[in-house]
Amino acid sequence: MIGKKLRGRYKIIQKLASGGFGNTYLSLDEDLPGSPQRVVKHLQPKNPDPRTLNVARRLFKQEAELLYRLKHEQIPQLYAYFEENGEFYLVEDYIEGEDLSKTELSPGKQLSEAEVIKLLQDILEVLAFVHQKNIIHRDLNPKNIIRRRQDGKLFLIDFGAVKEIQSLTTNEQGQTKATIIGTPGYMPSEQSSGHPRLSSDVYAVGAIAIQALTGIYPSQLLKDNNLELIWRDRVQVSPSLASIIDRMVSYHFNQRYPSAVEALEAIASLNDTKQSRFAAQSISPQKKRSPSYKKAVLFISFSVGLIAVLFGLKNLLVKESAINFAEYENRAYGITIQYPQTWDKQEISSIVTNEIVEFISPLEDSSDKFQEKLIITVENLSSPLSLDEYTKLSKQQISQQKDVKFISETISTLARRRAYSVVYTVVDDGDKLKRMEIWTLKNFKVYSIIYEAEADKYDRYLNTAEKTIKSLQLN
Repeated sequence: MIGKKLRGRYKIIQKLASGGFGNTYLSLDEDLPGSPQRVVKHLQPKNPDPRTLNVARRLFKQEAELLYRLKHEQIPQLYAYFEENGEFYLVEDYIEGEDLSKTELSPGKQLSEAEVIKLLQDILEVLAFVHQKNIIHRDLNPKNIIRRRQDGKLFLIDFGAVKEIQSLTTNEQGQTKATIIGTPGYMPSEQSSGHPRLSSDVYAVGAIAIQALTGIYPSQLLKDNNLELIWRDRVQVSPSLASIIDRMVSYHFNQRYPSAVEALEAIASLNDTKQSRFAAQSISPQKKRSPSYKKAVLFISFSVGLIAVLFGLKNLLVKESAINFAEYENRAYGITIQYPQTWDKQEISSIVTNEIVEFISPLEDSSDKFQEKLIITVENLSSPLSLDEYTKLSKQQISQQKDVKFISETISTLARRRAYSVVYTVVDDGDKLKRMEIWTLKNFKVYSIIYEAEADKYDRYLNTAEKTIKSLQLN
């Protein structure tokens, strides 16, 4: 490969890295004055099967367009993407510097609390931009964060979505799948099971913070009975920072900050708190209040509280009857659906799970550890299958999950097409869940909607879920 010129323009001069997801080279862009250096990433699907190659080609174009949208001064710019002889190439900025695993996060090295706060702020500022584009990195770890030698700025590299192309396989039924993307220790449980979300990246950044404070790899830390990381006994740290990190690495994703935006706000609040304490010290103590003043405050507080309670009761009574729906449209897949306006919408587009979008119910209170959700998936079939044939395969896959118990199976309709519906319970990460899955076929694609909830709360949003499912339109 050394000395080869790609597209008659990018001359390969050095191999930078080699791994399970492909090779990375340093090249010269000979079409520009001064022949600036560029990074060339060479991706070659493990399986040369034509069906796998077709999926890889579609994915490659999709992910390259996604990366092109990430125009940020601390993310390597994408200059070109192309295919040659069934192999795929990305051309990006070359960032001259060292990744964090070789510098401040080298084995055994510990940073001060102030240094960790600054590190968190620097990482989260870039990641917040990514999350605002609704893009998940999926492989944040010290090796994928480079500190540029020129000015010390941090860069996020090697987004995990591209690595799916290298890991594609095709099973005997002609279904194309990809392996799970991520690095042990920095990858939370939902990502390990193929369901990454924005808060999965937040977990990774929190794990990096723990490593920076303790000098210990996250994968080497013990976990308590609730599967939470045990790390506070390894280092002296302020309760405020420790609480933020604990929330970032919570086992259940719905206990974490939803995205880097909220995590960054929490870190910024540490500096605000320090400034407030300093300001408070410069203000003289207030005069002691009179008894009559205290009585007036007490009366006002009681009145306001009573009004709030009555208002809350009123809202509670009308809550179920006042559900408003918003419209979601995905033109790429020809999908239109009405979903509850108060539910969080997260577009995913994952080849691992075939998920397109999730609609997640709001938290009921601080003790709510599982949010009900509706998931839409679209799977491309590489060979024709009837609904009955696909249903047989799907039921086999469902039955392989832990402690599965089928409750009902019915012929149904979805988007005015013949469909099949199953309801079952399953144990996932220690939680007993109840799911309803319904799927139909159209033009070699499988359209599926999954309603998932805790088993004892399944009926609570069932009516809302059924209304959403019935509203699906396939264009």
